[in-house]
Amino acid sequence: MTTNFTFSAEEWSESYDILQGLFAGRCSPQSTAEKLASLTLSGTPDRTRSPDDNDYHGIDIFPWTAIISAAQDLQSQIPKLVDLMVCMSKLPAPRDPDGKQVVVYAGRIWDDLPEFGWEANSIWNSRIISPKRLWLQLITIPGRDIPTEPGAERQTELARFLNANEFIARLESTGIRDNKMFALWTFSEALEIPIDQAVSQRADLEAAIPAAAIWVQILGPQIFRWTKVFQHGGIHGAPGSGGPLWHGKHGFCKERWGLWRERFGELSRDSRLSDELREVAAKSENKMAEIEEQEVHGDA
Repeated sequence: MTTNFTFSAEEWSESYDILQGLFAGRCSPQSTAEKLASLTLSGTPDRTRSPDDNDYHGIDIFPWTAIISAAQDLQSQIPKLVDLMVCMSKLPAPRDPDGKQVVVYAGRIWDDLPEFGWEANSIWNSRIISPKRLWLQLITIPGRDIPTEPGAERQTELARFLNANEFIARLESTGIRDNKMFALWTFSEALEIPIDQAVSQRADLEAAIPAAAIWVQILGPQIFRWTKVFQHGGIHGAPGSGGPLWHGKHGFCKERWGLWRERFGELSRDSRLSDELREVAAKSENKMAEIEEQEVHGDA
């Protein structure tokens, strides 16, 4: 079994070495979490605390880039990486000299997995042209684009994007942090943009449709019940507003679920899509219909 990563950087090399032990079965998720935590906290001797908010802004070399990249490259290791993240979220909280829990950019170490969302956001960062969420695109690192030209490189990056969605969806299922925004963006790209506008909106349906299907498969019943509405207006922009086909709430609701189910059905019959994508769309429509029937009527 290969355990090679396509992403490498000198500052993450120690994190990668630690992860190799997890993948090879030499280390448990718990011991791996402890090693990564020790590496993170020992590698920031220049950290400085803000006197206003007790925030150690200098701690910025977390292992999230290594973990996310590993999940993208090694689908078979995603369950171990999810277990690792759960273990990290439950690690003892480091304390400052005053006995207060150390926080970074308002995120508690390790409860809030600070900065993980920023790193995960880089996967979606360059996918859709949207001034409504431009503020998010400005504060995060640009992701690796999926090449538009057919070929091996495009297939590799498509697979990496789908693996990222599986990892984030499975992480969401644990309840240790809120990843719902990433689900919303994926559904929006796949199902809220007419096909004839996909190119101008930089929507890649070959990536987005299977990615949305992954969320349905892993978290379908939960998504049906989600009601979260995202902040919007002013500095928040409108990151939950959706694509041209959606004009409702800035978040999840039964009406939006219904639109997504209908759109999967429409895409399953659209001859402009490949047979493979139409099959994925058809299965997703059926799955959503089954979930809806079960959630609404139960065993009655």
